[in-house]
Amino acid sequence: MLTHLEACEYLQWLQQGPDSRGECDDCHHERELWQMPVELDDESGGDAGWQLCAICFRRMVKSKTMH
Repeated sequence: MLTHLEACEYLQWLQQGPDSRGECDDCHHERELWQMPVELDDESGGDAGWQLCAICFRRMVKSKTMH
């Protein structure tokens, strides 16, 4: 789980330009994409190189944040 501070740090990545444009690995829509941080990629061992759109990136960070 992420602390609130960690979640804020990851969400600041979205303020930077996207890493690429293409199909989101989560929702499969064509959008601007951000590379998923290895620290958050716990399902694939951190080596999948998943790219998520801003909507899915925010959803993923929120799901991993302690409430």
